[in-house]
Formats: sequence, C-alpha cells, structure tokens
Amino acid sequence: LEKKRHHDEEAETLSEVRRLTNAASELDQDDFNPKKSGIQDIAVRADDLGHLALVLLNKSIEVYNRQLSQKQQIKTLIGTLLLLFMGASFGLKPALAKLSITDDINPLGVSLYTISFTALLTTIFAVLKRCSWPVLSESLLAYYVLWAILGVLIPQMLLFWVAGHMPGILIAITLTLEAFIALFISASMKLEQITLRRFIGISLGVTAILIVFYPTINGSTDASSGGIIWYFGAMCIPLCFALRSILVSYKKSEKTDPVAATAVGYAVAAILMTIIVWSTDSYVSFTYPFGKFEGAVIMFGIVDSV
Repeated sequence: LEKKRHHDEEAETLSEVRRLTNAASELDQDDFNPKKSGIQDIAVRADDLGHLALVLLNKSIEVYNRQLSQKQQIKTLIGTLLLLFMGASFGLKPALAKLSITDDINPLGVSLYTISFTALLTTIFAVLKRCSWPVLSESLLAYYVLWAILGVLIPQMLLFWVAGHMPGILIAITLTLEAFIALFISASMKLEQITLRRFIGISLGVTAILIVFYPTINGSTDASSGGIIWYFGAMCIPLCFALRSILVSYKKSEKTDPVAATAVGYAVAAILMTIIVWSTDSYVSFTYPFGKFEGAVIMFGIVDSV
C-alpha cells in the first residue's frame, strides 16, 4: 500500500509537471490566455512545485497583458492613420470640385458621374470583401432613398454649385462643421450628451470658423456675385452630411455590412441622379483622351468612395 501511495504521488507530480511544461510551451503563442492555462490549482500549493506554478502564472499574465497592450496600440495607430487618410481625402473634395467645374459644365451632369463612379467602386469593394447585403423591403428602400437624397444628392449638387463661386479653402473649412452639427442634432434628439468640455471645444471651433469666414463674407455681399447666398449653400453641405451620419447610426444593423449599405445608398442616389439629369437635359459628355475635367471627376469618385 505504501508503495502504491508513493507511486500515485509520483504519477500525480509528473502529471502536474507535464501541465506546467505544456503551459510554458504555450506561452509563446499569440492567442495564449493565462485563464486557460490549467495550472491555477497547482499555483495554490505550498510546496516548490506550487511556487514554480505561481511564478509561471504571474509571468504568463504579464506577457498576456503586454501583448494586449501592443495589439491595442497597433489598432490605435491604424485607426489614427485611417482617420488622417479619410480627413485628407475629405479635404480634397472641394479642390477636385473646383477642378471639375467650369463655366460651360453643368453641376448636375458632374454629380451624375461622381455619384455613379462612387457607387461602382463601393459595389466592387463590397463584392470582393463578400459583404452581407441588406434585404430590401419597402421601409428599408424608403430609408435608402432618404439617405441618398439627404446624404448624397443634395450635398454633392451644392458642392459643385458653390465650387464655382467660393474659394476651395473656405469650402473645406465649412465641411468641418459636420461634426459640430451632428453633435448638436444628436444631443437634441437625446442620442448623445454634450459635456461642458465638449461644448467649450465646439464653441471655440465654430468661433474660429466664423472669424475665418467674416472678412470674405463681408467683402462679397454684392448682388452681382450672389454674395452670402453661396455661403449659405455651403453651410447646407455639412448639414446634409450630419443628417446622413445620424441616419446611419439610427438605422445601423449588425447583419448588414456598412460597405454594402453604402454601396446600396450610392446606387439609389445614382438612379435618382440619372432621372434628374435626363429630365433636365443636363448630361455632360466625357472626352478621350481624358483631360483635367475627366481626371478630376474620376479622382473625386475615388476620394468619395473612401
């Protein structure tokens, strides 16, 4: 019996040592989780083996936390770079809009090209990504029509109209009002809460934009140039973008990929824009080889699809 007891103790010790070596070998794996190491019961022992298990468990927790921190830093860096890239792309839109508009080019025809090209690019990307597409119903189709009108048709037509009458830098600054407008609308709908710190930051941002705008607005109020009308039209662009952002957050679905939803929205906008251009005879033709106008339109579609 004594020999059997010693034999069982040795077998149990060897089994625990084997568990410790397995946990140590898994420590280098990226998906290692200390909670699943299976050595917690050994670590509570008061002997040397328990002390070894406790040291190994603490080290594994330290390595695990370090890996989580590194992954989070990488995600933050990628998110920051993507945000900067999106901001740069968004800032290019006024400049490309000015390049696309001349005295003999109708903004409606330009809008048809840019919207259609963006719809094509987002659709191709959604197909390649194998996104889950929304199942259209009457209510969902009505939502996409509203999304297309408020978030695509109106702001793009306004952008190309005001681009011929305002400096591009002022249009770019005006577009930054989208975040401020979206926050105020969200707060009024009780979708988000404005803290004192955010309110002060928003107030300073809006004040800075008004300071930049005032000299130009004050110097262009004559009737011949349209004056403040173009600036009012420019202000409506970020308002439409803000309403689109609220619509997206209000109707967000976990079953539908946002890229696929964007593709559907732009496709609906392209159909509506085609009807408008056809009914107003505002079609603009492309020429080959491509010139400044065609290049600006293509670049606008690429930037808008970002």
